[in-house]
Amino acid sequence: MAIYKSTAAVLAAFLIVPVQNTLAAERLFGTNLLEHCETDDSFCFGFVTGAAIGIHVGSGMYGMKIRDVVWCVPEGADGISASQHVAVVQKYLRDHPEKLHRPAEELVAEALNQAFPCR
Repeated sequence: MAIYKSTAAVLAAFLIVPVQNTLAAERLFGTNLLEHCETDDSFCFGFVTGAAIGIHVGSGMYGMKIRDVVWCVPEGADGISASQHVAVVQKYLRDHPEKLHRPAEELVAEALNQAFPCR
């Protein structure tokens, strides 16, 4: 039984290592996100909304300064739609080509924070 457990552990290690290397190599930067947003609406929508949700939830979980990282719903509005998130990020990427070398998730947070600052 011990042989099977150790064999399974070794196999799992060999299977996990290539996946981790692949994921690290595929990190998105602003340039990549802008290209995807101009050619693949569903990818753009999925990335932006996923990043927005993750950033918002993560900032609360880890006690980050909310005003620096998160955005707020404007007064009198019922909320910010996912399509509005995407439109804001797309405009920000087009308006700031000097920042496209930065990680895409940082640019998503920056774009939404600038468009919907907390007061």
